[in-house]
Amino acid sequence: MSRGGRAIVFIYLGTFFAFFAMLSGFLVLAVARPFLGGGEVRHLLLSVLVAAVVLSSLAFLYSGVVGAAGLPKVVARLGLGSRPVPLELLVASLGVLGASFFLDGLIQRLGWSEVGALAELQQKLSALPLSGKLVAALALGFFPGVGEELFFRGYLLRRLTRLSGLTHGLLTSSVAFGFFHLDPVQSPAAALLGLYLGGVSVLTGSLWAPICAHAVNNAAATLFTMIELEDGAARVLALTGLVAAISALFVLRQRRAVLPRP
Repeated sequence: MSRGGRAIVFIYLGTFFAFFAMLSGFLVLAVARPFLGGGEVRHLLLSVLVAAVVLSSLAFLYSGVVGAAGLPKVVARLGLGSRPVPLELLVASLGVLGASFFLDGLIQRLGWSEVGALAELQQKLSALPLSGKLVAALALGFFPGVGEELFFRGYLLRRLTRLSGLTHGLLTSSVAFGFFHLDPVQSPAAALLGLYLGGVSVLTGSLWAPICAHAVNNAAATLFTMIELEDGAARVLALTGLVAAISALFVLRQRRAVLPRP
């Protein structure tokens, strides 16, 4: 098939994928509606779903159209070709959780915990019943975990690394990930967490580890709205989280994997 023909096929496949994913997500959220309380949380989850579908579609489209490659090549380019190792998934998830707890503790220490989108999100989620929190945890874990990782670590990080080197790829994709959240408090934290997720992707040579870690982190953050920690306990958790995050990188570094260059 010619380059132009492959591009057209990928455009059609991307459009079909976006339609199917959007329809499936809408149906799931419609079924879960009784558990989600007021309309604000449903609107939030719908916006997260739309963003995830758009980002996933763009990742596959750009990887296929720009490189005029077939689907197996695109899967390899996005880092989805290598099989995930369970131990790496566990270590990566614990490491990202640790980094997230450390950043949360830093935000609290700076007095920013009541400012911005994160504070508003926590207020909305804390008002949900347990069943609603579980539904929100699944949605906020799965949708961003897949969509954001496919685009920022699957496509953007790997594309920039091939063009201008690993350091530029890590920094630029992380900054872009931060800007994507469009919030004065959440954006810097997301950029730092994106840098960590990028390191996880590099060290494992796979996108499955950051997808799993991102999903676990978001789901855990949603469920942790049920718990109020005292200042002392929060500081201890933040410090141990930092140690866990650094330790996880050292463990993953043992593989010394590099980004695939298709």
